[in-house]
Amino acid sequence: MEIKKILQIAFAILFLTMLWNIPYKEIRIERMRAFGEKKAIGTVVYRKTSNNGEKKYYIAYTFVGPDGNPKNKIAVVQKQTWNSYLGGDPIEVIYPPAAPDLSRIKGEVESPFVSFLADFSRTIQ
Repeated sequence: MEIKKILQIAFAILFLTMLWNIPYKEIRIERMRAFGEKKAIGTVVYRKTSNNGEKKYYIAYTFVGPDGNPKNKIAVVQKQTWNSYLGGDPIEVIYPPAAPDLSRIKGEVESPFVSFLADFSRTIQ
């Protein structure tokens, strides 16, 4: 095979691999948040930890969405955030009105890619 053909095949494989690895879910979430977010007061339902090799801290919370229905979520949070709340405590929830199921709380652990996108898209940090 000639060099030009090998380079074309290698480029095509590299391009398809890059397309396959695009984090579409994270991009969709940040796109919804970019249209604006609102704040609500929710309630901490419970907190827990897990230690599967790496200790993680979880806060389960609920809040009433703009449609009047309760929304529930479990967030992985930083240790200092976890230490700040007990079950029954009020907690500030940030959500996009068009998709309240994509809510978040301050101190929630997010992937580095989501944090990168958030620097450009979010109006509420």
